[in-house]
Amino acid sequence: ELFLQHVFICCFLRYKASFMHDPYAPPGVSLDASDNRRRRPALVWIISLLYGLGTASRLITTPLLFFGVIPQLTQLPQIGFVQFVLTLLIAILALLFVVQLFRLRTSAVQLCAVFLATSACVSAYRLVQLGIPSEIYETYRVIGTTFGLGLLIAVFLYTRRLRAKKVLI
Repeated sequence: ELFLQHVFICCFLRYKASFMHDPYAPPGVSLDASDNRRRRPALVWIISLLYGLGTASRLITTPLLFFGVIPQLTQLPQIGFVQFVLTLLIAILALLFVVQLFRLRTSAVQLCAVFLATSACVSAYRLVQLGIPSEIYETYRVIGTTFGLGLLIAVFLYTRRLRAKKVLI
């Protein structure tokens, strides 16, 4: 009788284990949910949230300022067509980058590089267009732009590190 119980338990365990294996899956594939689930790093969440919110506000406010729905303050330079197009271009690049980074795709590195290069070129263009800052407001604008570009360089280096560690697929 003890032998029959042992045989019954062994057969039951094999029967149960057969449901955990997919006969059509290649060897070495597990159906365990913890293996298939990849965790997104916390810094990816933070970068996606901050750049996503900044991009959303840029995409909303720039057309409203350009078309005169929101009146511009007198100390701000008037948004011309070139500046309008460049701002929207940077916003679209930032949005594409944020989406690809959040999806953990390797194309986020290339998009971040293009985003960084475009932002640096547009910032240089605006600095040349405005001339050497003479007022305190414009001096703070240059400091803020430099800080923003430095932060974007750090994000670019971080995305390269994620790609090197095979976090981005």
